[in-house]
Amino acid sequence: MNISVRVCLLLFLLATPSLAQAENLMSQVISSGGIVENDAVRYQLKDEFVKPVKELKPDEYEYPSFDGEPAGRLKIIFTTDAIFFLFMNRTDKGFPEAGKGNYLIKRSRDTLRFESLKIFFRDEGYCYMQVKPRGQESSLDVYLFGRRLYRDVPLPTSLEKLLTAPLSSLLDMTRGRVDWPRLFFHGRRAEDRRVTSVVNSISRELPGVREADDGALDRNGRFVRIADGTPQRGTKGLNCSGFAKWIIDGFYFPVSGALSEIDLLKTKHLDRRGTRWSDVRETERDPYFGLDWTRNLAAALKGARTGDSPDIESCDVRQVPFFDYEEDSGYRMEDLYHVLFFLAVDEPGMAYLGAVNDIYKRDPLLVEYFHVATFFPHFDETGRFRVAVMDQHKDLDVFRFIERYRSEFVHLVRFDTNSDFSLFHIE
Repeated sequence: MNISVRVCLLLFLLATPSLAQAENLMSQVISSGGIVENDAVRYQLKDEFVKPVKELKPDEYEYPSFDGEPAGRLKIIFTTDAIFFLFMNRTDKGFPEAGKGNYLIKRSRDTLRFESLKIFFRDEGYCYMQVKPRGQESSLDVYLFGRRLYRDVPLPTSLEKLLTAPLSSLLDMTRGRVDWPRLFFHGRRAEDRRVTSVVNSISRELPGVREADDGALDRNGRFVRIADGTPQRGTKGLNCSGFAKWIIDGFYFPVSGALSEIDLLKTKHLDRRGTRWSDVRETERDPYFGLDWTRNLAAALKGARTGDSPDIESCDVRQVPFFDYEEDSGYRMEDLYHVLFFLAVDEPGMAYLGAVNDIYKRDPLLVEYFHVATFFPHFDETGRFRVAVMDQHKDLDVFRFIERYRSEFVHLVRFDTNSDFSLFHIE
Protein backbone atom coordinates (compact mmCIF):
# COMPACT_ATOMS: atom_id res chain seq x y z
CA MET A 1 0.00 0.00 0.00
CA ASN A 2 1.63 3.29 -1.10
CA ILE A 3 2.03 6.37 1.12
CA SER A 4 -0.80 8.43 -0.44
CA VAL A 5 -3.28 5.61 0.02
CA ARG A 6 -2.23 5.17 3.63
CA VAL A 7 -2.64 8.92 4.27
CA CYS A 8 -6.15 8.91 2.78
CA LEU A 9 -7.08 5.90 4.86
CA LEU A 10 -5.76 7.56 8.02
CA LEU A 11 -7.79 10.73 7.37
CA PHE A 12 -10.92 8.65 6.79
CA LEU A 13 -10.44 6.75 10.03
CA LEU A 14 -9.88 9.96 11.99
CA ALA A 15 -13.14 11.31 10.62
CA THR A 16 -14.97 8.11 11.60
CA PRO A 17 -14.11 7.28 15.24
CA SER A 18 -16.35 4.21 15.53
CA LEU A 19 -14.82 2.59 12.45
CA ALA A 20 -11.32 3.49 13.62
CA GLN A 21 -12.00 1.91 16.97
CA ALA A 22 -13.36 -1.23 15.30
CA GLU A 23 -10.32 -1.53 13.03
CA ASN A 24 -8.06 -0.98 16.03
CA LEU A 25 -9.89 -3.69 17.97
CA MET A 26 -9.43 -6.19 15.16
CA SER A 27 -5.78 -5.18 14.82
CA GLN A 28 -5.34 -5.89 18.51
CA VAL A 29 -6.96 -9.31 18.08
CA ILE A 30 -4.58 -10.08 15.22
CA SER A 31 -1.55 -8.82 17.13
CA SER A 32 -2.47 -10.76 20.28
CA GLY A 33 -2.62 -13.89 18.13
CA GLY A 34 0.97 -13.29 17.03
CA ILE A 35 -0.01 -12.64 13.40
CA VAL A 36 1.90 -10.17 11.24
CA GLU A 37 -0.12 -8.38 8.55
CA ASN A 38 1.34 -8.81 5.06
CA ASP A 39 -1.14 -6.73 3.07
CA ALA A 40 1.55 -4.27 1.97
CA VAL A 41 3.48 -7.14 0.36
CA ARG A 42 0.39 -8.56 -1.32
CA TYR A 43 -0.51 -5.12 -2.67
CA GLN A 44 3.02 -4.55 -3.91
CA LEU A 45 3.03 -7.92 -5.72
CA LYS A 46 -0.55 -7.88 -6.99
CA ASP A 47 0.59 -7.68 -10.61
CA GLU A 48 2.29 -11.05 -10.12
CA PHE A 49 -0.89 -13.02 -9.53
CA VAL A 50 -2.93 -11.32 -12.27
CA LYS A 51 -0.40 -12.07 -15.00
CA PRO A 52 -1.45 -14.17 -18.00
CA VAL A 53 -0.84 -17.87 -17.38
CA LYS A 54 1.78 -18.05 -20.12
CA GLU A 55 3.91 -15.54 -18.22
CA LEU A 56 3.85 -17.57 -15.02
CA LYS A 57 5.82 -20.61 -13.94
CA PRO A 58 6.28 -22.57 -10.73
CA ASP A 59 8.64 -20.53 -8.59
CA GLU A 60 9.57 -19.63 -5.05
CA TYR A 61 11.41 -16.54 -3.88
CA GLU A 62 11.76 -14.30 -0.90
CA TYR A 63 10.55 -10.74 -1.02
CA PRO A 64 12.50 -8.05 0.82
CA SER A 65 11.44 -6.10 3.86
CA PHE A 66 9.92 -2.74 3.09
CA ASP A 67 7.41 -0.27 4.49
CA GLY A 68 7.75 -1.78 7.96
CA GLU A 69 6.72 -5.25 6.78
CA PRO A 70 8.99 -8.23 7.57
CA ALA A 71 10.49 -10.37 4.85
CA GLY A 72 8.45 -13.31 3.59
CA ARG A 73 8.31 -15.76 0.73
CA LEU A 74 6.03 -16.16 -2.28
CA LYS A 75 5.55 -19.63 -3.68
CA ILE A 76 3.81 -20.17 -7.02
CA ILE A 77 2.35 -23.66 -7.41
CA PHE A 78 0.86 -25.19 -10.56
CA THR A 79 -1.66 -28.05 -10.60
CA THR A 80 -3.59 -29.50 -13.54
CA ASP A 81 -6.48 -27.05 -13.12
CA ALA A 82 -5.26 -24.21 -10.89
CA ILE A 83 -2.43 -21.88 -9.95
CA PHE A 84 -1.77 -21.15 -6.27
CA PHE A 85 0.01 -18.13 -4.84
CA LEU A 86 1.19 -18.77 -1.30
CA PHE A 87 2.40 -15.80 0.76
CA MET A 88 4.38 -17.18 3.70
CA ASN A 89 5.40 -15.11 6.70
CA ARG A 90 8.83 -15.65 8.18
CA THR A 91 8.95 -17.39 11.58
CA ASP A 92 11.76 -18.58 13.82
CA LYS A 93 11.39 -21.93 12.04
CA GLY A 94 11.61 -20.54 8.51
CA PHE A 95 8.59 -20.30 6.23
CA PRO A 96 5.93 -22.87 7.24
CA GLU A 97 3.31 -23.27 4.52
CA ALA A 98 0.41 -23.36 7.01
CA GLY A 99 1.86 -20.68 9.30
CA LYS A 100 -0.44 -18.11 10.87
CA GLY A 101 -1.00 -15.05 8.74
CA ASN A 102 -0.20 -16.88 5.49
CA TYR A 103 -2.41 -16.26 2.44
CA LEU A 104 -3.13 -18.91 -0.20
CA ILE A 105 -4.74 -17.56 -3.37
CA LYS A 106 -6.26 -20.00 -5.86
CA ARG A 107 -6.75 -19.02 -9.52
CA SER A 108 -8.31 -21.19 -12.24
CA ARG A 109 -6.03 -22.06 -15.18
CA ASP A 110 -9.09 -22.44 -17.37
CA THR A 111 -11.18 -19.34 -16.62
CA LEU A 112 -8.32 -17.28 -15.09
CA ARG A 113 -10.75 -16.28 -12.33
CA PHE A 114 -9.83 -16.24 -8.65
CA GLU A 115 -11.64 -19.15 -7.01
CA SER A 116 -10.75 -18.89 -3.34
CA LEU A 117 -8.61 -17.30 -0.68
CA LYS A 118 -7.39 -19.27 2.33
CA ILE A 119 -5.94 -17.46 5.37
CA PHE A 120 -4.29 -19.36 8.22
CA PHE A 121 -4.81 -17.92 11.71
CA ARG A 122 -3.16 -20.48 14.02
CA ASP A 123 -0.02 -22.62 13.75
CA GLU A 124 -1.48 -25.85 15.13
CA GLY A 125 -2.79 -27.02 11.76
CA TYR A 126 -6.10 -26.91 9.89
CA CYS A 127 -6.99 -23.52 11.40
CA TYR A 128 -7.95 -21.24 8.57
CA MET A 129 -10.65 -19.10 7.00
CA GLN A 130 -11.69 -19.58 3.38
CA VAL A 131 -13.25 -16.92 1.18
CA LYS A 132 -15.17 -17.78 -1.99
CA PRO A 133 -16.92 -15.56 -4.52
CA ARG A 134 -20.68 -15.16 -4.25
CA GLY A 135 -21.98 -13.02 -7.09
CA GLN A 136 -20.41 -9.57 -6.86
CA GLU A 137 -19.55 -10.18 -3.23
CA SER A 138 -18.09 -13.15 -1.32
CA SER A 139 -18.64 -15.47 1.64
CA LEU A 140 -16.53 -16.88 4.44
CA ASP A 141 -16.07 -20.29 6.06
CA VAL A 142 -13.99 -20.67 9.24
CA TYR A 143 -12.26 -23.90 10.31
CA LEU A 144 -10.74 -24.62 13.71
CA PHE A 145 -8.52 -27.73 13.87
CA GLY A 146 -10.25 -29.06 10.77
CA ARG A 147 -13.81 -28.51 12.07
CA ARG A 148 -15.95 -25.97 10.21
CA LEU A 149 -17.49 -23.67 12.80
CA TYR A 150 -18.89 -20.98 10.49
CA ARG A 151 -20.33 -21.47 7.02
CA ASP A 152 -21.22 -18.97 4.28
CA VAL A 153 -20.80 -15.83 6.35
CA PRO A 154 -21.58 -13.02 3.86
CA LEU A 155 -18.88 -10.48 3.04
CA PRO A 156 -19.91 -7.14 1.47
CA THR A 157 -17.01 -7.05 -0.97
CA SER A 158 -15.52 -9.08 -3.77
CA LEU A 159 -12.91 -11.80 -3.43
CA GLU A 160 -10.56 -9.80 -5.67
CA LYS A 161 -10.54 -6.84 -3.28
CA LEU A 162 -9.74 -9.06 -0.31
CA LEU A 163 -6.63 -10.42 -2.03
CA THR A 164 -4.72 -7.26 -1.13
CA ALA A 165 -6.76 -5.98 1.83
CA PRO A 166 -5.50 -6.07 5.43
CA LEU A 167 -6.67 -9.04 7.45
CA SER A 168 -8.11 -6.61 10.00
CA SER A 169 -10.61 -5.31 7.43
CA LEU A 170 -11.93 -8.83 6.77
CA LEU A 171 -12.31 -9.43 10.49
CA ASP A 172 -14.11 -6.13 10.93
CA MET A 173 -16.62 -7.03 8.19
CA THR A 174 -17.64 -10.09 10.21
CA ARG A 175 -17.32 -8.58 13.68
CA GLY A 176 -20.32 -9.67 15.74
CA ARG A 177 -20.94 -12.71 13.55
CA VAL A 178 -17.63 -14.53 14.04
CA ASP A 179 -16.04 -14.84 17.48
CA TRP A 180 -12.54 -13.83 16.40
CA PRO A 181 -11.12 -13.10 19.89
CA ARG A 182 -11.75 -16.72 20.95
CA LEU A 183 -10.47 -18.23 17.69
CA PHE A 184 -7.26 -16.15 17.71
CA PHE A 185 -6.65 -16.57 21.44
CA HIS A 186 -3.06 -17.52 22.33
CA GLY A 187 -2.96 -17.55 26.11
CA ARG A 188 0.23 -16.23 27.72
CA ARG A 189 -1.47 -16.17 31.13
CA ALA A 190 -0.21 -17.12 34.58
CA GLU A 191 -3.00 -19.71 34.82
CA ASP A 192 -1.68 -21.53 31.75
CA ARG A 193 1.78 -21.67 33.30
CA ARG A 194 0.18 -23.09 36.44
CA VAL A 195 -1.47 -25.90 34.47
CA THR A 196 1.86 -26.66 32.80
CA SER A 197 3.51 -26.86 36.22
CA VAL A 198 0.87 -29.30 37.51
CA VAL A 199 1.21 -31.49 34.41
CA ASN A 200 5.00 -31.57 34.84
CA SER A 201 4.63 -32.53 38.51
CA ILE A 202 2.33 -35.43 37.64
CA SER A 203 4.58 -36.58 34.80
CA ARG A 204 7.56 -36.84 37.15
CA GLU A 205 5.61 -39.20 39.42
CA LEU A 206 4.20 -41.44 36.68
CA PRO A 207 7.08 -43.96 36.62
CA GLY A 208 6.19 -45.04 40.17
CA VAL A 209 2.48 -45.55 39.49
CA ARG A 210 1.37 -49.09 38.70
CA GLU A 211 -1.97 -50.37 37.44
CA ALA A 212 -4.19 -52.57 39.55
CA ASP A 213 -7.77 -53.64 39.03
CA ASP A 214 -10.19 -51.77 41.34
CA GLY A 215 -7.23 -50.07 43.05
CA ALA A 216 -7.07 -46.75 44.91
CA LEU A 217 -5.43 -45.05 47.88
CA ASP A 218 -7.61 -44.73 50.97
CA ARG A 219 -7.76 -41.72 53.30
CA ASN A 220 -4.48 -42.74 54.94
CA GLY A 221 -2.58 -43.51 51.74
CA ARG A 222 -2.97 -47.30 51.84
CA PHE A 223 -3.61 -49.31 48.67
CA VAL A 224 -7.10 -50.78 48.90
CA ARG A 225 -9.84 -52.17 46.68
CA ILE A 226 -12.51 -49.59 45.85
CA ALA A 227 -15.30 -52.18 46.05
CA ASP A 228 -14.89 -53.09 49.72
CA GLY A 229 -11.93 -51.17 51.13
CA THR A 230 -9.86 -54.30 51.78
CA PRO A 231 -6.06 -54.10 51.35
CA GLN A 232 -4.73 -54.91 47.90
CA ARG A 233 -2.82 -58.16 47.49
CA GLY A 234 -0.01 -58.77 45.06
CA THR A 235 0.84 -55.81 42.82
CA LYS A 236 -0.39 -52.62 44.46
CA GLY A 237 -1.60 -49.85 42.19
CA LEU A 238 -4.47 -47.80 40.81
CA ASN A 239 -7.25 -48.31 38.30
CA CYS A 240 -8.51 -45.38 36.20
CA SER A 241 -10.83 -44.15 38.98
CA GLY A 242 -8.10 -44.47 41.60
CA PHE A 243 -5.69 -42.65 39.29
CA ALA A 244 -8.08 -39.67 38.99
CA LYS A 245 -8.51 -39.69 42.77
CA TRP A 246 -4.71 -39.63 43.21
CA ILE A 247 -4.53 -36.46 41.09
CA ILE A 248 -7.41 -34.71 42.87
CA ASP A 249 -5.86 -35.69 46.22
CA GLY A 250 -2.83 -33.66 45.19
CA PHE A 251 -5.06 -30.59 45.63
CA TYR A 252 -7.25 -32.05 48.40
CA PHE A 253 -4.47 -33.01 50.83
CA PRO A 254 -2.95 -29.50 51.23
CA VAL A 255 -6.41 -28.23 52.24
CA SER A 256 -7.67 -31.09 54.42
CA GLY A 257 -4.53 -32.82 55.68
CA ALA A 258 -5.74 -36.21 54.43
CA LEU A 259 -6.66 -37.95 51.19
CA SER A 260 -10.29 -38.06 50.06
CA GLU A 261 -12.63 -40.67 51.51
CA ILE A 262 -13.45 -43.55 49.14
CA ASP A 263 -16.85 -44.31 50.66
CA LEU A 264 -17.97 -40.72 50.07
CA LEU A 265 -16.70 -40.84 46.48
CA LYS A 266 -18.82 -43.96 45.86
CA THR A 267 -22.01 -42.15 46.88
CA LYS A 268 -24.76 -42.77 44.30
CA HIS A 269 -27.03 -39.93 43.25
CA LEU A 270 -30.04 -41.82 41.95
CA ASP A 271 -32.17 -38.67 41.85
CA ARG A 272 -29.69 -36.89 39.58
CA ARG A 273 -29.10 -39.45 36.83
CA GLY A 274 -30.38 -42.65 35.33
CA THR A 275 -33.86 -44.04 34.68
CA ARG A 276 -36.12 -46.66 36.19
CA TRP A 277 -34.49 -49.12 33.80
CA SER A 278 -30.98 -48.36 35.08
CA ASP A 279 -32.05 -48.27 38.75
CA VAL A 280 -32.67 -52.02 38.79
CA ARG A 281 -29.11 -52.59 37.54
CA GLU A 282 -27.32 -50.48 40.16
CA THR A 283 -26.18 -53.58 42.03
CA GLU A 284 -25.69 -55.77 38.96
CA ARG A 285 -23.48 -53.39 36.92
CA ASP A 286 -23.28 -50.04 38.76
CA PRO A 287 -23.52 -48.36 35.31
CA TYR A 288 -23.20 -44.78 36.60
CA PHE A 289 -20.17 -45.36 38.81
CA GLY A 290 -17.83 -43.19 36.68
CA LEU A 291 -20.28 -40.28 36.60
CA ASP A 292 -20.90 -40.39 40.36
CA TRP A 293 -17.20 -40.81 41.11
CA THR A 294 -16.04 -37.80 39.05
CA ARG A 295 -18.84 -35.57 40.34
CA ASN A 296 -18.06 -36.61 43.92
CA LEU A 297 -14.35 -35.95 43.45
CA ALA A 298 -14.92 -32.44 42.10
CA ALA A 299 -17.50 -31.68 44.79
CA ALA A 300 -15.23 -32.99 47.57
CA LEU A 301 -12.38 -30.72 46.45
CA LYS A 302 -14.67 -27.73 46.06
CA GLY A 303 -16.23 -28.37 49.47
CA ALA A 304 -12.84 -28.72 51.17
CA ARG A 305 -11.80 -25.37 49.75
CA THR A 306 -14.99 -23.47 50.59
CA GLY A 307 -16.18 -25.28 53.70
CA ASP A 308 -19.60 -25.71 52.09
CA SER A 309 -21.48 -28.70 50.72
CA PRO A 310 -21.72 -27.91 46.99
CA ASP A 311 -24.47 -29.23 44.78
CA ILE A 312 -23.29 -32.47 43.19
CA GLU A 313 -23.82 -31.07 39.67
CA SER A 314 -22.25 -27.67 40.39
CA CYS A 315 -18.97 -28.58 38.65
CA ASP A 316 -20.56 -30.06 35.51
CA VAL A 317 -19.49 -28.56 32.19
CA ARG A 318 -22.81 -27.82 30.52
CA GLN A 319 -22.13 -24.85 28.24
CA VAL A 320 -19.43 -24.68 25.58
CA PRO A 321 -19.59 -22.51 22.41
CA PHE A 322 -20.65 -24.43 19.27
CA PHE A 323 -21.21 -27.74 21.08
CA ASP A 324 -24.32 -29.14 22.77
CA TYR A 325 -24.32 -30.85 26.13
CA GLU A 326 -26.40 -34.01 26.44
CA GLU A 327 -27.83 -34.60 29.89
CA ASP A 328 -25.51 -36.86 31.91
CA SER A 329 -23.78 -38.16 28.75
CA GLY A 330 -21.83 -34.94 28.17
CA TYR A 331 -20.15 -34.37 24.80
CA ARG A 332 -19.28 -36.56 21.84
CA MET A 333 -15.73 -37.82 22.14
CA GLU A 334 -14.97 -36.66 18.59
CA ASP A 335 -15.68 -33.08 19.80
CA LEU A 336 -13.48 -33.28 22.89
CA TYR A 337 -10.44 -31.41 21.52
CA HIS A 338 -12.56 -28.47 20.38
CA VAL A 339 -14.59 -28.47 23.59
CA LEU A 340 -11.40 -28.31 25.64
CA PHE A 341 -10.04 -25.49 23.44
CA PHE A 342 -12.98 -23.22 24.22
CA LEU A 343 -12.88 -24.20 27.89
CA ALA A 344 -9.17 -23.30 28.02
CA VAL A 345 -9.96 -19.89 26.50
CA ASP A 346 -12.85 -19.12 28.84
CA GLU A 347 -11.76 -20.88 32.06
CA PRO A 348 -8.02 -20.31 32.59
CA GLY A 349 -6.42 -22.60 35.12
CA MET A 350 -9.21 -25.18 35.08
CA ALA A 351 -8.75 -28.92 34.49
CA TYR A 352 -11.44 -31.54 33.90
CA LEU A 353 -12.35 -35.01 35.08
CA GLY A 354 -13.90 -37.01 32.25
CA ALA A 355 -16.19 -40.03 32.51
CA VAL A 356 -16.27 -41.98 29.24
CA ASN A 357 -19.65 -43.57 28.56
CA ASP A 358 -21.55 -45.42 25.87
CA ILE A 359 -24.76 -47.34 25.27
CA TYR A 360 -24.44 -50.97 26.34
CA LYS A 361 -28.08 -51.87 25.74
CA ARG A 362 -30.63 -50.22 23.46
CA ASP A 363 -33.94 -51.84 24.47
CA PRO A 364 -34.46 -50.39 26.97
CA LEU A 365 -31.80 -47.72 26.46
CA LEU A 366 -29.05 -48.10 29.07
CA VAL A 367 -25.78 -46.18 29.37
CA GLU A 368 -22.65 -47.30 31.17
CA TYR A 369 -19.66 -45.22 32.37
CA PHE A 370 -16.61 -47.42 31.98
CA HIS A 371 -13.50 -45.20 32.06
CA VAL A 372 -12.24 -42.11 33.90
CA ALA A 373 -9.47 -39.70 32.84
CA THR A 374 -8.26 -36.19 33.66
CA PHE A 375 -7.66 -33.46 31.07
CA PHE A 376 -5.38 -30.44 31.40
CA PRO A 377 -5.99 -27.99 28.51
CA HIS A 378 -3.73 -24.93 28.32
CA PHE A 379 -1.72 -22.66 26.03
CA ASP A 380 2.04 -23.12 26.06
CA GLU A 381 4.66 -20.37 26.08
CA THR A 382 4.48 -20.07 22.27
CA GLY A 383 0.70 -19.63 22.31
CA ARG A 384 -0.09 -23.09 20.96
CA PHE A 385 -3.03 -24.99 22.42
CA ARG A 386 -2.11 -28.15 24.31
CA VAL A 387 -4.02 -30.89 26.12
CA ALA A 388 -2.36 -33.34 28.50
CA VAL A 389 -4.37 -36.48 29.24
CA MET A 390 -3.75 -38.19 32.55
CA ASP A 391 -5.14 -41.67 33.09
CA GLN A 392 -3.92 -45.14 34.01
CA HIS A 393 -2.62 -45.70 30.46
CA LYS A 394 0.02 -42.98 31.06
CA ASP A 395 -0.35 -41.78 27.47
CA LEU A 396 -0.52 -37.98 27.46
CA ASP A 397 -1.52 -37.72 23.78
CA VAL A 398 -5.09 -36.44 23.50
CA PHE A 399 -5.52 -37.51 19.90
CA ARG A 400 -4.75 -41.15 20.67
CA PHE A 401 -7.18 -40.95 23.58
CA ILE A 402 -9.92 -39.58 21.31
CA GLU A 403 -9.25 -42.22 18.69
CA ARG A 404 -9.41 -45.00 21.29
CA TYR A 405 -12.90 -43.90 22.42
CA ARG A 406 -14.09 -42.12 19.27
CA SER A 407 -17.60 -43.57 19.19
CA GLU A 408 -18.31 -42.78 22.86
CA PHE A 409 -19.33 -39.75 24.92
CA VAL A 410 -17.39 -38.04 27.70
CA HIS A 411 -18.94 -36.22 30.64
CA LEU A 412 -16.78 -33.43 32.11
CA VAL A 413 -16.58 -31.85 35.55
CA ARG A 414 -14.21 -28.97 36.29
CA PHE A 415 -11.75 -28.29 39.08
CA ASP A 416 -9.39 -25.39 39.70
CA THR A 417 -5.61 -25.95 39.58
CA ASN A 418 -4.81 -22.56 41.10
CA SER A 419 -3.97 -23.78 44.60
CA ASP A 420 -1.29 -25.76 46.42
CA PHE A 421 -0.54 -29.08 44.75
CA SER A 422 1.26 -31.93 46.47
CA LEU A 423 0.93 -35.43 45.03
CA PHE A 424 1.05 -38.42 47.36
CA HIS A 425 4.39 -40.00 46.50
CA ILE A 426 4.06 -43.66 45.51
CA GLU A 427 7.16 -45.73 46.28
